[in-house]
Amino acid sequence: MVISVKFDYEDLKDGAMTYLGSSILKGMSSEIPTLDMFIREAVQNSIDARLENISSVREEINCGDFNFNKLIDCYPQIRSKLMFTKHDNRQFISIRDYNTTGLEGYTNYTEYKMQHGEDIGKFLSLVRNVGKSNKIDDAGGSWGYGKTTYFRLGVGLVIYYTRIKNPKSGNYVERLMTSLIENEKNNSGLLYEYQENNHTGIAWWGKKVDNELYPITDHDTIVEFLNIFDIKPYENDDTGTCIIIPFINEKELLNETIPTTIDDPNIDIPHWCKSISDYLEIACQRWYPTRYCNAKATPNITLFINGEMKYFQSMYPVFSMYQKMYNMYLNDEEANEEVQSFPIKLNGIFNNGSFAGRLYYSYLSKKDLRMEEFGNNPSPFTQISNRKEENDSRIIIGFCRTPGMILKYDINEAWTNGIINNDPEKYLICLFIPNSNNTMAVVYTDINGNSSQLKISIEDYLRASERAEHSDWNDNLEYTFPDGKKVDTSKLRIVEKIQRNIRNEFNRRNKIIEDKPKINIGTALNQKLASMFLPKKGFGKRPTVVVKPPVGEPPKKRTISKTKFEFGNLKIDNDSSFIKEFKIYLKPNDKKIEFEFEIASEGESISANKWIDDTFPIDTMSIEINDIVTKDGVISINHFFAFDDSFANINFEWLSLDNKFNYGFKLSLDREDIIELTGKIHYIVIDPSISLIISKRSSGE
Repeated sequence: MVISVKFDYEDLKDGAMTYLGSSILKGMSSEIPTLDMFIREAVQNSIDARLENISSVREEINCGDFNFNKLIDCYPQIRSKLMFTKHDNRQFISIRDYNTTGLEGYTNYTEYKMQHGEDIGKFLSLVRNVGKSNKIDDAGGSWGYGKTTYFRLGVGLVIYYTRIKNPKSGNYVERLMTSLIENEKNNSGLLYEYQENNHTGIAWWGKKVDNELYPITDHDTIVEFLNIFDIKPYENDDTGTCIIIPFINEKELLNETIPTTIDDPNIDIPHWCKSISDYLEIACQRWYPTRYCNAKATPNITLFINGEMKYFQSMYPVFSMYQKMYNMYLNDEEANEEVQSFPIKLNGIFNNGSFAGRLYYSYLSKKDLRMEEFGNNPSPFTQISNRKEENDSRIIIGFCRTPGMILKYDINEAWTNGIINNDPEKYLICLFIPNSNNTMAVVYTDINGNSSQLKISIEDYLRASERAEHSDWNDNLEYTFPDGKKVDTSKLRIVEKIQRNIRNEFNRRNKIIEDKPKINIGTALNQKLASMFLPKKGFGKRPTVVVKPPVGEPPKKRTISKTKFEFGNLKIDNDSSFIKEFKIYLKPNDKKIEFEFEIASEGESISANKWIDDTFPIDTMSIEINDIVTKDGVISINHFFAFDDSFANINFEWLSLDNKFNYGFKLSLDREDIIELTGKIHYIVIDPSISLIISKRSSGE
């Protein structure tokens, strides 16, 4: 039977502001296998589109053959090229969700402009507009470059079928459209000859009305097309989206999952790397253990692969452990028989206390992970990366934001480096979840030099730090607000400080002190510095800083010949960071002062700006100024300077070495009668035997 479906065609014309297929595909390059990226992107889009008051999103994944001749007849413009696709490429993958809104919104740009709409809608964002950001709160990221993962699975064709409920009429509407993105420079590409001189590598197929391209909405036409893949249409009250990728090459996609470090392809290849359906199942466990078959999460994911429902019992133990940790987070539970945790605190940065997030961890044996006897499971390292277990790879830290997708499992990288496993026979499995709602203040300066204070949530800061494929967090030098305002965030270094805090707390709990061979500190001096630096039991109850006079009462007169910095009380905050009181005595008319951090070592001190490593062993998080002492009395301000800032006649600026770390700070005072400043320095130190020294660098009128 000849199929009657014939799509109308529209391509993206070449122009000065035009996207090119090659640049779009290049923008999503990743070390993560394409099948993993497919699951990460598609499932997250489903979660973002969930219906209100729905606790579960149903995902149906199908892989198999399709009716080749009928499909190529639907695309007359590229039929001749599709005719010559290899037989190995004549399969498809589809992923279909239920209990979601479907792709709502405008279906054509002319329609959008005529209605003067502010929100372009899900349909245009996903199907037509590459690079359009997702504005849904708690969303996983963007419908921009992330969706180009779909175009990497096959020859570049992606079919979108969706069913929505019209919010005005209450009627159900179906939509069907095809997109193509390919490298326009490839002379064997599907569009190369047809686009002639307007090579962009981007096109769409649907139905033209008045020379405008719209999706096909006729139910019978859609049913006839879906039969090519043996896919049933949505019915009754169902809404959702089905994405179909034809012309995939199963062998090539699976070969991409096999690490190049495996010399013999017949040895130690995980069984899931030999079947697309098996691989997609473990990919769901790997990236969404927080929601996979998890009745305690909202929404949770119910998964079907080729019609077979998957259950919690099929999860590998390492992923079920991550689910248990995530459920503890949902229930505000800090510890149980299997899992311990500790808070991550960064002082002087946030508007609502110091809580930055919580790290959950558990020590699992091979027996716990069913790696022995009847279980015979591969190691967690293999389950996470498809690779063989490497030396010192038994510490794994996963991390995620509010949407619940594990962005990355860190093994032997920035999150785990420097952590000592005190039980090397077991695997140390960890999950970090940030305190997403806490905010930090930043200063925005407009083109006229006017400054104002804005707020960034931890969630938004971390989301902005992710690359297009959402595979890691990296501190950015700059943050851009949705309205286009840009602020300097180079001094915040939230991710770096969280990583260091985790490492220090683990090593403190394990009672292990890292060796620092570059600092020549003898045993006797270690003991001396420790006695100077670390508090004794009960320390901190009696302050050593001079008690200030009451407000309005002049302090006692004194004369100093030079500005100097003195330390007072020290206390440990949450056993992982330190707070040390200080006083700055100011020489008359000394209004610009720079102080430099140093480390006490045997023979001489080592200044931070001469440090030879990328990471200075003392991390200064903030300077807190409590009181300004003038000739007339005391002014209490209690202000944290976590980044360059101005407050109460004090201009504060960090001295930074190539944005790697702060090696000191600079104060510029707008009042001439300031004689003292009292405050606290908040910092983290890697090795408790290291003592912090602050010395004055320079001064001027």
